[in-house]
Amino acid sequence: MSESERPERRTKTDRTGMVTREAGDVRFVSSPSRTVHERAESDHEEYDYEYHPKCGQRLPAGSLWGSVDADSAEEAVMGYNLTPCTKCIGESRKLETWRMDVFSANVIHNADTPERWQR
Repeated sequence: MSESERPERRTKTDRTGMVTREAGDVRFVSSPSRTVHERAESDHEEYDYEYHPKCGQRLPAGSLWGSVDADSAEEAVMGYNLTPCTKCIGESRKLETWRMDVFSANVIHNADTPERWQR
């Protein structure tokens, strides 16, 4: 996507009047369905990351990308309890198993979830 095709950051006002701004130039974004996606690095000098995630996901009209302040896919999934995108998050299966082990009411045996994420 060229700079001229890159949409402006949008805002959305909810029923209470609270205004939400779309995620800016960040590596990880979340969709309204609570799925975390990774954006590819951009060659453009003004932006660090492409607008759409690596998988090409587009949002329905009126939806905004949420900003996920994380340095790695593991931190994005486990730190925010988000489902990893199976197309743009490389270790999505392992991360989803860890997430379910920590955040689900069901106990998953042999998930090998690192101690740093266990609660």
